Amino acid sequence: MQLTTTETRGIDIIELHGKVVGDEKQSRTFHDLVQSRLRQERLRFVVNLSDAPWVNSLGIGMLISAYASVKNRGGEMVLAGATERTGSMFDVTHLLRVFAVFDSMDDAVEYLIAFSRAGQ
Repeated sequence: MQLTTTETRGIDIIELHGKVVGDEKQSRTFHDLVQSRLRQERLRFVVNLSDAPWVNSLGIGMLISAYASVKNRGGEMVLAGATERTGSMFDVTHLLRVFAVFDSMDDAVEYLIAFSRAGQ
């Protein structure tokens, strides 16, 4: 897995590229990135999965751990662009009860802007 980051309208976009297997190196890289942003008081994240064809159970754990860290700081993390395979996995595992998942990046960004305006 490779990751790239961008920022739009005050929201951190984390793009995951390739298989998300959540091995020790991937998890550490992702965790360090999120923690670095949190230390900068950056509290809104979109994780773009459109270029991640596969997420295994360790990858899910990596996402859940980051989500918990963000929520504990009063922030919000959402997912966008899940492939059909990845989206089905989130549905079957009932993770749609945990994560807000959006088809498009625009929808995810608009949701987080509304989240901020609501004073969350």
